[in-house]
Amino acid sequence: MGQYYIDHYNAEIHHTNFVNDRCTILNVASKHRATLQSEREVARLCRDSGYVKCACCDGLVI
Repeated sequence: MGQYYIDHYNAEIHHTNFVNDRCTILNVASKHRATLQSEREVARLCRDSGYVKCACCDGLVI
């Protein structure tokens, strides 16, 4: 299980463990961000609302 930042401004999802300098979430105002812990909710946002996982931090392994 992970934690995710939801960027409502750019419709992107960022895995909190892998956010880095290339992620756009760092430049988004806090009023456009949310935090989720549910992978089911992340999948629903991608499927139903057109959100995409950030290419900079999705699938990275520590």
